Amino acid sequence: MDKSCNEVEVLLANESFIRWIEGVASDAEKKKWMDWLRDDPVHEGLVHEAKSIHFGFSYRHHSHSEIRSELDKLNKKIDLIEDNEARTNSFKSGQFKKYKYILYSAAAVFLVVALISSYSMFNGSVNNKAAQETQFVTVSTKFGNQKELTLRDGSKVFLNANSSLRIPKQSGKNYDLRLKGEAYFSISHNPEGKKREVTIHTEDGHISVVGTEFNVNTYKKGTEVVLKKGKVLIGVEDSTSDDTEMLQVMKPGQRSHFLANKGKASIHNVNTAVYISWITHKLEFDQTSVSNIATRLENIYGIRIEVDPAVKDMEITGSISNDNLTILLEGLEKILQVPIIKTKNKIRIG
Repeated sequence: MDKSCNEVEVLLANESFIRWIEGVASDAEKKKWMDWLRDDPVHEGLVHEAKSIHFGFSYRHHSHSEIRSELDKLNKKIDLIEDNEARTNSFKSGQFKKYKYILYSAAAVFLVVALISSYSMFNGSVNNKAAQETQFVTVSTKFGNQKELTLRDGSKVFLNANSSLRIPKQSGKNYDLRLKGEAYFSISHNPEGKKREVTIHTEDGHISVVGTEFNVNTYKKGTEVVLKKGKVLIGVEDSTSDDTEMLQVMKPGQRSHFLANKGKASIHNVNTAVYISWITHKLEFDQTSVSNIATRLENIYGIRIEVDPAVKDMEITGSISNDNLTILLEGLEKILQVPIIKTKNKIRIG
């Protein structure tokens, strides 16, 4: 699909697109536009905006004159019936009241439609202006679910469970993304030879990149960044100081943790597989405590986990499939050799 279709104006000028949103497109056209819709999460917002504009205009195009004409006809019929009633007894009282009631009701309906149409003209222009001012679309996931996204420049984003990512609608030189939860980013390096910067914002600061692969996690207090390859710059949010922001450089194989208004980020070397294995539907452990594993599962599945104090500091090395919580718990139970009991509202380990 042509990248020019990433603008609402271009979509509204495309006859195939109009046929698609009106429900009269051919099977080939339906497939083409559905594939285009799945290519980029931003497209869903463009379709919604285009539909609002198209159907709003098409309704207003013909409604006023038709409504006024039908309303005039109904008024003439009511006048004629009332005049006949005064002159003759051709209508029985009940019959006339019923017929006249129908005519009055129809006139009232047309009057309401006319008022709604006038309101729509005003409200539609306000809504269109608001839609133009909304420059972002937010993609989110529920507990236990993940999503894989492809940005317009070819960059890949894996969004973990219970997370949201705000993405700009319009194409531009730079990307400004806002993350809550956890995501793994594989950022394309200078796509089409164009130099640009991608910035991921969290409540604690931001991560600036050019072309790299890294994981960002905001589940717990603060922001955690684990760099697989490339280079990123960490900027900590500081509302308590007017000093120039200090940027810290991360190298591959490092983990940083930072918290807003708490100074510099702490950076140290780690086994990156432990932090990014979730994108392959596995959980990797490297001398990881049971209490840390429990916290990880709470963030992913949204279920409360209690750990027996006797096993909370036990450490595990290895990997477990993360496709299914029940199977995961069975594997964990075999490794720990302690009972794991799952009820509707919580899990008890040990």
